[in-house]
Amino acid sequence: MSDFAINLFSMLLTLGILVTIHEFGHYFVARLCGVRVERFSIGFGKSLVSWLGKPDLEGHRTQYTLSWLPLGGFVRMYGENKASSETKPALRKYSFHHKSILQRSMIVAAGPVANFLLAIGLYYVLFLSGVQGIAPVVSEIQTGSIAARAGLAIDVEAAPQEIIAVDDVPVNSWRETNVQLLKRMGDSGGLRLRTRPWGSTSYDVVHTYELLLENWLGTETEPAPLDSLGLVPYHHAFYDNLPPRVDTIFPNTPASVAGLISGDFLVSADGIAINNWQDWLQIVQRSANIPVSLVYDRQGALIETLITPTPRKSEEGELMFDADDKAIGYIGASVEVPSLPSELIRIEHFSFGSALNKAVDETWQNSLFVLSSLKKMLLGAISVKNLSGPLTIAQVAGATVSSGFETFINFLALLSISLGVLNLLPIPVLDGGHLFFYGIEAILRRPVPAQLQEISLRLGMLLVGFIMLLAITNDILRIF
Repeated sequence: MSDFAINLFSMLLTLGILVTIHEFGHYFVARLCGVRVERFSIGFGKSLVSWLGKPDLEGHRTQYTLSWLPLGGFVRMYGENKASSETKPALRKYSFHHKSILQRSMIVAAGPVANFLLAIGLYYVLFLSGVQGIAPVVSEIQTGSIAARAGLAIDVEAAPQEIIAVDDVPVNSWRETNVQLLKRMGDSGGLRLRTRPWGSTSYDVVHTYELLLENWLGTETEPAPLDSLGLVPYHHAFYDNLPPRVDTIFPNTPASVAGLISGDFLVSADGIAINNWQDWLQIVQRSANIPVSLVYDRQGALIETLITPTPRKSEEGELMFDADDKAIGYIGASVEVPSLPSELIRIEHFSFGSALNKAVDETWQNSLFVLSSLKKMLLGAISVKNLSGPLTIAQVAGATVSSGFETFINFLALLSISLGVLNLLPIPVLDGGHLFFYGIEAILRRPVPAQLQEISLRLGMLLVGFIMLLAITNDILRIF
């Protein structure tokens, strides 16, 4: 499948799951409260598929619809937009409008709650099956970086340093470390890191560093916390120096024509020694349509061959060019990637009870993170360019689907949390706006005037439309 097809499929799958769960929350609680549901729609606009559900005791049937624009959905309930005088007395027991404030609030809140429950369920599955990560071991500190100015240094003759806590929160993997670091986006002040030599279990050798931040990553649209601080993970250095040993040879490519096979060790190109795979990759990429004299070692025997990289093409068949507008070379061979040292791999297992506690806590912490990010965006601490729309969702969804089950489930859970939090914001037209009106109604003991609600809903639609336009604009600028 092409990247476009994978991204499109992944976006439809992701949004389909999230929207269906959200709207089912509204639907389920509405039926529980005795409200008649007239239509359950996934997507907006023209209907693609539509069918009627089973009739209830009085013959009413809910219409279920899949529409062509998959950026949301809705549940239309009887009496939702009707005044009391417009509802037949015999049908008022089925009317949303005639339900108590508590029941209406439960129905409206059920959508976001369903998204939070989905996230808890997804995290529960992940934690129950065991979470694998890479130990947060630092092998190098970039000169002049934030970390270097704080005094953090790596002695090349001693063991690399492992980060064990960020702002006093224990971390066990790079994923956990990045999560804690991203919480400080847009902040100024001290960031506390605790480290100790990799492999040590003693707290007598723990070092504490105070890294000074100044509107950290506030203007970044694609924040890279580790690069910004000047921390080089050990496993990055491990992969940057891969031995130039061939793994897979793809058929009908320059590598197969030149006679290379799996296991060949590359020695030199045009008389220049090849120290690692990155060296060879750079030679290939700048040698499109240029013959290269290659010497390689095959089981102790040195063999010389001539190999001519072809111009690389994208999945759509278009030629690919570098920053200097030169064609990028390609030979059709991949590198043999050795396994990371077992000491770098962290696998954490949870019992049934602890997995649930961890899932709830992860959902709660990520909800706070989304709220904090929104607050910082409103205050200008971080750029509004971090807002993402459907195009970015499609790209990230495609990448996570390709990366594997665990990565996709993590992405789906985080997106579900974001959807739940955003829908609870007190903006008219969103669930949170309706809950805000019900809160006022409970205090005043009378509904908010219909005219004021109408004006607020229109303003809310304008605000949400502006946010969507901004997000889509960011997508276009980010991608193109």
